[in-house]
Amino acid sequence: MNHKSDDRDSMKISVILSTYNRPKALLVVLEALGRQDDHNFEVIVADDGSDTETRDVVNAMATKWPQCNIQHVWHEKKGFRLARIRNLACKVCTGEYLVFLDGDCVPPPDFVSKHRTLSKDGWAVYGQRILANKAYTEQIEENPFLLFSNKYWTYFHFFSLARKKHINRASPAISLPGTFWRNRSPRSWEKIRGCNWAIWRRDYEAVNGSDESFEGWGAEDKDLAVRLINNGVKMKDGRNCSFVLHLWHPQASRDRNHIQSQIVLVRAQSHQTLPNKGLTSSKNN
Repeated sequence: MNHKSDDRDSMKISVILSTYNRPKALLVVLEALGRQDDHNFEVIVADDGSDTETRDVVNAMATKWPQCNIQHVWHEKKGFRLARIRNLACKVCTGEYLVFLDGDCVPPPDFVSKHRTLSKDGWAVYGQRILANKAYTEQIEENPFLLFSNKYWTYFHFFSLARKKHINRASPAISLPGTFWRNRSPRSWEKIRGCNWAIWRRDYEAVNGSDESFEGWGAEDKDLAVRLINNGVKMKDGRNCSFVLHLWHPQASRDRNHIQSQIVLVRAQSHQTLPNKGLTSSKNN
């Protein structure tokens, strides 16, 4: 199927928003999604076993922003199972195009529309992030409306924040024109970060989704990218077009990251496309 620009304008997008026990951060992100300049999307909160406070935030935001059609998908907490909860969320979504976002990554007002513009048949798109420090994150969580002024998301404002050491850099907020250079590394997967990237739903389903055998922090996003590439999907560089503000959090345990990263390298060389345990293995419980 070849999506022309007018088809792309009308396609429905599903934002798959992963979270675990960060209700304050999640509230900020949902407030930002409620203020998007694009309204043809839904939000599926993929909850990796949070307490009831997260559910309460989702319910409140679903009432406040009904145009976002916010839904909550939850499974019991049994360790870090991000791949599984993303699969469950994708099972209930209705969009043609999946935008993956983390529940502590605040999107600018044009986040959805930028991903719509970047979308292209046969391609996945990866964006960037700006890291907020701990003190600035606490300010934002206590007063989310700091982020919702007209000037907040400009490069000049981020440059000011970087000079004050509130964030690590401002360069992702520079918007670069042109598209040809974005397609220059179609088999590059190393820069993929699961907090900000997008995939056609049919491509996600063709590789049977995320690999649920990846448990514990690390590499499940790169594994998906490798298997997509092995199945013929190309990677498009969305830097300096799509970025998010990543709120600070303590570093998760990375005990399994090395092992799972090695599996990804093997799959990249063997041209494997299917996971050990994927989308069709997930049950809604």
